[in-house]
Amino acid sequence: MHDEEKPSILVVDDVAEDLSLMTRKLHQCKVLNPIVGLSGGDDCIDWFKRNGSHFPVLVLLDLIMYPTNGLNVLQTLRDMGILDRLTVVMLSGIRDVKMIHQGYQLGAQTFLVKPVNCEDIMQMIGALKNLRVEDTAEGYVLRFAGAGARDARNQTAFINRAGEFRA
Repeated sequence: MHDEEKPSILVVDDVAEDLSLMTRKLHQCKVLNPIVGLSGGDDCIDWFKRNGSHFPVLVLLDLIMYPTNGLNVLQTLRDMGILDRLTVVMLSGIRDVKMIHQGYQLGAQTFLVKPVNCEDIMQMIGALKNLRVEDTAEGYVLRFAGAGARDARNQTAFINRAGEFRA
């Protein structure tokens, strides 16, 4: 399976160490999708403007960034009319309930407290209803849940090595 066949995962964080740590954690969890690291909210917005209809399977978006924070990114993606086609997970080391609530109102699907570990990542992936996860011999490939996934609108579909769906 070539990388071009696997949809990308965007990791957006203005702190280089946090960006690197999240990328390493995804690799440690054996997530095989290409990972695109973006160093801030403006870079994220620019990425979507440049890539048009090419959507990542998952966006891991830090909330506390400067000058453009995660909420501003969510609002801009919503204004661009593409947020409803994205799976966005908010990240932050700060548990600001008001900010988290605003993120949900803007269209983010869930929230993770940094730093994260593999268990956090895999539980989060398993809870996202619009993803399916292929369990391959090398690791996991995240894909958009589609018509082939059993009731993909209501659950995350996991595909085992034999190609069978399991909830």
